[in-house]
Amino acid sequence: MTELLLHRVRRQLETLKLTTARDRLDEHLQRAAQRELSHLDMLDALFGDELATRAERGVVTRTNLAHFPTLKSLDTFDVDAQPSLDRKALAELKNLAFIERAENVVLLGPPEPAT
Repeated sequence: MTELLLHRVRRQLETLKLTTARDRLDEHLQRAAQRELSHLDMLDALFGDELATRAERGVVTRTNLAHFPTLKSLDTFDVDAQPSLDRKALAELKNLAFIERAENVVLLGPPEPAT
């Protein structure tokens, strides 16, 4: 592959605002050559990276726009501070199976343990 062609492809990705694809192009080309991937497989991986980055960026943007006073997640939940909590139920929430079953989940209580 000529440097001119590579430069042109990078510029085109930049123009299309596919900056993650532009930044990771060399990495994907190298991986495709090493693993003898087809052009379509390489493009699939490259565009998959672009879409994943955009999804992550979207979550960050929406979270910032929500102006949450603090960010909480199940991973940071202090289970020991709530001894009456059913740990099996908490693990069930983490696997998101309630979404497939179309069930609602409501968590009640103060956002911080009482001090």
